[in-house]
Amino acid sequence: MLEEIRDLGFEYAELSHGIRLSLVPGIFEAFEAGVIKISTLHNFCPLPIGCNHANPNVFKFSSTNPRERDNAYKHSMKTIEMADRLGAKLIVLHMGEIDMRNYTDKLIDLLEAGKQDTPKYQKLCQAAEIKREKKKTKYCEEDTSVENDEGISASEACPVTCGTCPTDSDCTDDETWFTKKSKNTCAEYVAKKIKLCKEKTTDEDGVSSLEACKLTCGQC
Repeated sequence: MLEEIRDLGFEYAELSHGIRLSLVPGIFEAFEAGVIKISTLHNFCPLPIGCNHANPNVFKFSSTNPRERDNAYKHSMKTIEMADRLGAKLIVLHMGEIDMRNYTDKLIDLLEAGKQDTPKYQKLCQAAEIKREKKKTKYCEEDTSVENDEGISASEACPVTCGTCPTDSDCTDDETWFTKKSKNTCAEYVAKKIKLCKEKTTDEDGVSSLEACKLTCGQC
């Protein structure tokens, strides 16, 4: 494989996240023989045992599962060790993600169709941002399942991201909340129809307007 890349005229190659453990000895031999130089490794490299195909997100650093985060660390260290042995200067890492609906494919389709300036595209972007803000909550909880090796929680280390900056009052509206449609927020919808301040007016997670729109609904 590396000889073929060299024969195409390349001086450097990147090792992908699909490199099986059985290929590693041959890669070391080719590198030591001067067949080609290695510029970059894409985590996880080599492929973790049990994985049958390339999967850079098999273990996520952002997972709320401590065991998965430990595996992400362990296999990343193996990538770093391999990069050091091969003289690679860079490593590509996927640091994690928020578990939510995939908006990317639809946005790419609209972009390729030249519709990036249309209301549909803008609305989809807004929906993705709102959903991301709502879904990130569980990654920012102040509990032992989301903390670093020193016991510092995500909400303590990332106050801006997690929205845990000190405030003078808790009497605020949840800017990410909406009911049925992304435009039906506290400020743009409930504030204009105060009768919607009731337990039955909820978002898809069952959070009512009374709970989310404290300022607008006079719940402070």
